[in-house]
Amino acid sequence: MDRTYFDIKKNTPIYLYGASTLGISAAGLLLKNGFNLRGVIDRRAKELEYEGFEVITVEEFYGRPDYKEVVVIICFNNGNLHETVAAELFSMGVKKMLYLPMKKGRTLEDRHIRRVAWRDMTSEAHIEISEIPECTSLDFGDYLTANLRVIRRTEGKVTFYCPAEFIHSQTRKVQLETAALPIASGIDGFAKYQDAPIEGMEHYLELFDCLSGKRQDAPLYLSLMRGDDEDAQKKLLEDRRALYFEYEESFRFDPFFFADAPAAAAFNEKGYINIIDGMHRIIYLYTKGCTEMPVMMSASEFEKFENYLSKIKG
Repeated sequence: MDRTYFDIKKNTPIYLYGASTLGISAAGLLLKNGFNLRGVIDRRAKELEYEGFEVITVEEFYGRPDYKEVVVIICFNNGNLHETVAAELFSMGVKKMLYLPMKKGRTLEDRHIRRVAWRDMTSEAHIEISEIPECTSLDFGDYLTANLRVIRRTEGKVTFYCPAEFIHSQTRKVQLETAALPIASGIDGFAKYQDAPIEGMEHYLELFDCLSGKRQDAPLYLSLMRGDDEDAQKKLLEDRRALYFEYEESFRFDPFFFADAPAAAAFNEKGYINIIDGMHRIIYLYTKGCTEMPVMMSASEFEKFENYLSKIKG
């Protein structure tokens, strides 16, 4: 499904839904900063009156000829009500909405964009915002029947969180095709670790135990990668330590880093995925206790994986 977006400019017609403390505060900010606030929707409209904007009932809102074209910002203090009201508005044809998505939603990236835009418009309202995803029916239910959490869809590619139990290392075929780095022990030295589950990747796990301070060295990893060349081993360990510090900083302060730089993968007909590139990121997240890791694969491969999961889950 192709995504469509909307912008909030100063001249964009806006309605707020909910004359709560939050709604009244947001209305004042929008007016103060020159936005085109058309009114506030509230079921108690007949009892309320404010200077500078009108309060209308939801029935009056649906009676306006352009109600499907305006932007509605939900302003309930209770975040649990946002999904319910958004679903009601969507059922009436409203697609341009800002609200706090509390459930799974279409993709994690879309939910993040909506949350940030909602916060900006209700607490600051001083900048125009572009490329907010319009709502679709997928926003009001689980995105996938197989319960895979999709991060984003781009042309021909899908990035998603894959459960760790379905992640395996490269196959021998992929290793032969991608072995551009000078692996001292040769491809055959990795035979034990080809097409292996995460817990079987002893050399990677050893490396990250070393980098995190749980052990002093990583002889298996270094010998597989650089043989007996001590200078090459030392240089490789320095490079991996620098990479580890980057991962640590991102894990703490930039949680979207790993989702923005997912490991590349392919579906295996045996019922799991093989990592093509990015195993260090996968093992790092595994050692941090993550049970799902961001991976990217072609849309056709993703469909195969999704179908497989749906089949085994009945």
